[in-house]
Amino acid sequence: MTRISSAVSSIIAIVAGCGGGTPSSQLPWLGGTRVLVVTDTPSELAERDALAYGATAEAAYGALEVRGDLSGDGATETIIASYGLGIIVLDPTGHALARTKPFVSEGSADGVVALAIVDGPTLAVAVQAGGHRESEVTLSLYRIGEHGLQTLVALPVEEHEGEDTRAGGMMMTPLGFIYRAPGAASTTTWRYDAHRVRYIELPARAAPLN
Repeated sequence: MTRISSAVSSIIAIVAGCGGGTPSSQLPWLGGTRVLVVTDTPSELAERDALAYGATAEAAYGALEVRGDLSGDGATETIIASYGLGIIVLDPTGHALARTKPFVSEGSADGVVALAIVDGPTLAVAVQAGGHRESEVTLSLYRIGEHGLQTLVALPVEEHEGEDTRAGGMMMTPLGFIYRAPGAASTTTWRYDAHRVRYIELPARAAPLN
């Protein structure tokens, strides 16, 4: 698994260029929102907790863990994520509130590279998939809903091909976010659709949200 580091400064500059402030260095693909808790560092505690909730030793490798109020009820949940386990959300008693399936195996660079709770409250998860020659980082946003952990959006924010890196990112706005695909010269505008419980891309002719 490859940890993202060399391109962080350029990614931050690209996302900040969408307007709305400077992102966290641990989650450089997401700006315009308050990061409540974030990690990009695997820990022994996260691996032990992943094992305790059904992961194999291989699946628990590289696990990340954060604690915070994801449900919005003032309680502190524990969120564990690893590529082979997926994402699991635990309530304060250790009961599993929600979980996702494991991420699809694609290559030697597979791994969860960042895990955060941001304003919303929303869970932000950056996952790298592929090999050491070619790989892609996808940033997904989730919320706890009636049917568990709901995916609000999942978009590529960084691409690697050999020594080349193409960066992009999201800048949150009051009604959605502005998105720049990796290496793209222009941005697109996305809006939250409460009926569909996800973000949708607006037509190019639509007025910007900010």
